[in-house]
Amino acid sequence: MVHKVILHQMLDRYLPRKLAAILRLLVILCAFGALHVQAQEEEPAPPDSPVLEEMEDAEGEETLTIPEIPLMERFEQGGLTMYVLLVLSVIMVTFGTERLFNLRRQTIVPAGLADEARKVWDRNDTQKVIELAEKNPSVLASAIELLAKHPDVSRREISEMAGDEISRVMRRHLQRAYPLAIVATLAPLLGLLGTVTGMIDAFEVVAIAGSLGDASLLAAGIAKALVTTAFGLIVAIPSLGLYHHFRGKTHEFALQVEEEADELISEWFRPQPLSGEQSS
Repeated sequence: MVHKVILHQMLDRYLPRKLAAILRLLVILCAFGALHVQAQEEEPAPPDSPVLEEMEDAEGEETLTIPEIPLMERFEQGGLTMYVLLVLSVIMVTFGTERLFNLRRQTIVPAGLADEARKVWDRNDTQKVIELAEKNPSVLASAIELLAKHPDVSRREISEMAGDEISRVMRRHLQRAYPLAIVATLAPLLGLLGTVTGMIDAFEVVAIAGSLGDASLLAAGIAKALVTTAFGLIVAIPSLGLYHHFRGKTHEFALQVEEEADELISEWFRPQPLSGEQSS
């Protein structure tokens, strides 16, 4: 129950309502699939399931070929761990898609917005500058709106205020990519856990079969166990790559916003003269 509450809080915090609802539905479907696999594991396996097939080559010699196993059958071999990894893959796709649409130049530092704000500011119409910022919602627009609402503040104070505003918004963007790092950390560990539990089951089968048991029983069990590790790496590698990509992109956009804001502050807010210069 606790992990369900944590999952719902994370979805509500990082995702819009529609995406969070879709992700919850996918998690529920994966849970039903896990129950289905658990019910299938309790059923006895059919005794006559050939693994290797004997064939003759062109010279008449017998060779052994391994038939291809369907993807869904491979997936079911991993057991319940595969469905947990499937949920993590859904989370990776969901948050990766959200960052792909929301972490763009248009939503952070739109091209040409600073030049338009300069033209309006030169006409001494701060209200038009605020309206321009509201028509172009972005991080840079928030900084421009802050500058327009405080035209009488000193240059040092407005610089600190704008820097705090930009840092707060960009930290929020960086935090929204953090679930990708969580998936990249948990996926290989869950795959390793599935492998360990699968190997334990394989060695138990050999122990039950006796010291002279068939070695193919152990090989088949290990093969099934390694499926979870492979799937865990398949989920973790792109998730880690996406996290670092969006993290680097966030830092790059943050530098661009700070540069644009500093240029506007240096143009709009002249440094105040010292007390000695005022008296002279």
